[in-house]
Amino acid sequence: MIIFISVLIHELGHGIVAKKLGIKIFEVQFFPFGAIAIMENITKYGGLEELLIAISGPLMSLFVALVFFYSKVPDNDLIFKYNFALFAFNLIPALPLDGGRIMRNIIVMRTSYKKATKILINSGKLLAIGLILFNIYLIINNVITVAYMITAIFIFFGALKEEKNCSYVYLFNRNNKKEKMLKKRKCKKRSLVCSR
Repeated sequence: MIIFISVLIHELGHGIVAKKLGIKIFEVQFFPFGAIAIMENITKYGGLEELLIAISGPLMSLFVALVFFYSKVPDNDLIFKYNFALFAFNLIPALPLDGGRIMRNIIVMRTSYKKATKILINSGKLLAIGLILFNIYLIINNVITVAYMITAIFIFFGALKEEKNCSYVYLFNRNNKKEKMLKKRKCKKRSLVCSR
């Protein structure tokens, strides 16, 4: 129950900021170390909007962690540890995690959106493989858990979704640029006709 509520609060952070920016959330996919929010208006993601939405979740988790660190309620230590872990894990620079979206906005200053996304998608896939190997290591050492395995599956398929979305954004932006260029040409032709 603590895990579910903590993840829900984390996603609430994303939801509040997304709503302020006019972006609807269709679905939230939960996994042991976080969740992935499926949002509309994918072409809006990038720059300040994506950065604000991405960072709001981890900051909410950090806020909850600090509140329970200084409180004396039952299970405060457990709530603090889980929320702080949620904060730290989601800042890993790999897509589809929040840290991947934050890092993309830094990398995109030096390279294209598509290249930045590909780098962080590969980071996400490597993270998923690492979590699977760690889970196998734990099982070999008689620690029976599948939490890391489940998280790895969500991250891996989340990375694949990001790959598809990246292609969609790239095509959309290309079409938008073509439309803008055509509009500019039409405007120039109209101005030439008017001047004559």
